[in-house]
Amino acid sequence: MDNNAYAQSCCCIKIPYVINVKKFQTALLCLPKQGSVAYLKPSTKSKPLHTFSAPETITDRYPITQLVFCDYDYWVKIPELVDFKAGYVKCSDAGINYEKYVVPKAQTPNPQIGTNTDAIFNMWYFPNSTYKGVNYATPLYYQYYGDNKNTYKCTLLSSISGLYRKKGIYNNPMEYLYEMTKRYWTSDGVSDWLATMNVIAIQNNNNEIMKKAQDEIRKKAKENLDNQKPMLVGASDGDTPHMVLVVGYQNSGYDLNDYIVLDSSKTEFSDLQAFFDQFHYASIKWEYLNGGYVYGEY
Repeated sequence: MDNNAYAQSCCCIKIPYVINVKKFQTALLCLPKQGSVAYLKPSTKSKPLHTFSAPETITDRYPITQLVFCDYDYWVKIPELVDFKAGYVKCSDAGINYEKYVVPKAQTPNPQIGTNTDAIFNMWYFPNSTYKGVNYATPLYYQYYGDNKNTYKCTLLSSISGLYRKKGIYNNPMEYLYEMTKRYWTSDGVSDWLATMNVIAIQNNNNEIMKKAQDEIRKKAKENLDNQKPMLVGASDGDTPHMVLVVGYQNSGYDLNDYIVLDSSKTEFSDLQAFFDQFHYASIKWEYLNGGYVYGEY
């Protein structure tokens, strides 16, 4: 994605990273509500640029060129609003429906896929009304690039995706990835657990026991997501352990396929059912977490 970051507002207040959701080749038109405010940057911490009054005519509309996510909200960019400066208005004030651009089935992977030799963020999970869960954009990192030097980093990539809201929102996702890799990755794997890790014990891998344990994982995920927290989930395909991040659920959350998963081995979003279909055995290789399904809470 073509992302633009602003380190600070005019008032020297740090503004979270501005994530581009959609650029409009042909400008759309909007009519902000009377009394709503356009800011110099997409944050209420930024400098107010313009307060909208009642329209003079029914055709009094403003063009928008971009939809962004920043500071826990969605904004539209209005070019040359005041003194040739662009202004950012909340979608809720501009009457713009952002949902069709941010729901998982509507998103497309990062166009850099296949051109970058390092692991990069592949796409964003954006908070939306269809899913309950995290309330901040979360990057999906893809681990199979170039010389496959990131092949075994699923634990790191899923963990730092879950931490992006707490530790990364002032950095673009690549800078954040490099910083966190340098801090937490060693030749032996992750140097420190980045969430509180637990195990649901499984003494033997028969279908009935596994299904029961998977349902316990589902319940734990729902509990965390209802509190807007992501959750790590780990299991094995019989030979290789794998870890993913659960970021939201739709419907009632009673089914594994209701849960959306950021899986660093896939280029698009997945779900808990698909994860357990492939990795349904107890993990046996994570240090001191042997003997069951692994989950991590932030």
